[in-house]
Amino acid sequence: MNSIKHSLFGLLGLGLVLATPGRGRAAEATIAPAATNLIETHLQAIGGRAALGRITNLVFKGTGREGMQEFSTTLALKAPGFMLLTMQSAEGVKFQHARDPQARLWSCRPDGVRDVTDPQDQGVILDLIMAASPFGYLRMAELYGGGASALVWSNNHTYYMVREKTETTPRLWFDAESGRLARVGLLTLEDYREVGGIKLPHALRMNNQISFEFTEVKLNPDLPDSMFERPKGVPAAPPLSGQPRFKTLTSATGKLEIVRTPGPLQFRRGKSTQIGHWDPKSLRPDQVDLRSYDLSALDLQDRLTDLEHALFDNRTRWPAQLPVGFEPPRIMDVGRNPGLGVRAVHARGITGRGVGIGIVDQPLLVNHQEYRDRLRLYEEIHSQENGDASMHGPAVTSIAAGKTIGVAPGAELYYVAEWHQDNQGELDFAAGPGGQPPARRERDTAGWAQAPRHLHFRGLVARHERGRRGGCGGPARPARRRVRDYLGPGAAL
Repeated sequence: MNSIKHSLFGLLGLGLVLATPGRGRAAEATIAPAATNLIETHLQAIGGRAALGRITNLVFKGTGREGMQEFSTTLALKAPGFMLLTMQSAEGVKFQHARDPQARLWSCRPDGVRDVTDPQDQGVILDLIMAASPFGYLRMAELYGGGASALVWSNNHTYYMVREKTETTPRLWFDAESGRLARVGLLTLEDYREVGGIKLPHALRMNNQISFEFTEVKLNPDLPDSMFERPKGVPAAPPLSGQPRFKTLTSATGKLEIVRTPGPLQFRRGKSTQIGHWDPKSLRPDQVDLRSYDLSALDLQDRLTDLEHALFDNRTRWPAQLPVGFEPPRIMDVGRNPGLGVRAVHARGITGRGVGIGIVDQPLLVNHQEYRDRLRLYEEIHSQENGDASMHGPAVTSIAAGKTIGVAPGAELYYVAEWHQDNQGELDFAAGPGGQPPARRERDTAGWAQAPRHLHFRGLVARHERGRRGGCGGPARPARRRVRDYLGPGAAL
């Protein structure tokens, strides 16, 4: 938890999956516009060159989320390319990332200030300037002029993609329908709104893990150059002491053990002043994330559609009046029903009793009431040292064998946790010596299969249906292979 990528409120996010957008499906027999034409169409769609050229300074204010954490956010931008991003948690912990008038990149955290030297960190900061500023848009024509594009299909939508011209310029995606810029490198731009005669994105997202939603934008406020300078009088941060450690913990020889008890995720959320809007064109599942928020002061009576697509839990505090037809307790009860006639099968005495189910997924909340009395094995392979339980592992396990919602509530459970990314967010699939992550971009699937093999040696056999791709971008796999051959994470054995 030491570099910008791995600090709690770092722009790049701790342990986030910073994979590039999906390749999509290239359209056949289609001539895509030149990059210059796409950029000009984008400029016209958001107000035109003349209107954009009048904006030299701007400030965004709103809320950011990184994983389960929420923080207030201010993004200040000044031509030709200065930036100051300030994020502060509810507890008052503040982080800043900036590009100063001398084009130096720096970050300031509670432990001090340091230069940003990692190329990936630098790239994301520069992408943010290009994605959110009118002067960044105008600069695109110079950077990408003469380039070509390709028509691609991703997330049920069509885009024109402009590839990187150099190692320092990001890939651009333009919405084929609206003409507006949709992605810059790792950043997705959403919710364009008009401000002072131009349209600017009011939401920026990075692979659904980190997001900014802005509620206020000021054009041409007074922003002195000094505000972007590296803070004076702030001690230099200590040298980075390394990346989060990964460890492998297994049972003693001849035993089946629960080797660790990961703690539950803590949302640490308080009162909310607004809720998100559901967009039927978006595939993001967390558009309206209300888990553990206090919504008691909000008027939500006209937000039925948004609430019907919301994520919430038993710690969400609701206002006294809710839209007619939206009943959280009833929805929770429906969610506890496995459906598909499964309970009728249980009534016939078919519950999975005497069957062992092996699961390979992310760290498990081993004391969950749905399955804790039948968990016979919990081990970790290449998992983050002392990390919390994930949300995915408990969900998969509960659906498979939970006593309330599971398909096989009588089955015994054998679980191996594994974390198939290294600290840069690259899929690595192979643990190095001592559980340490291997070199970036390693694609040795044999290492990824280590956890399923471990279960296979205990006498469990996998049955996994055909998929076009392996889990999380793994290789394509034939149907019904044994676990010792290949199995992606998140699959039940």
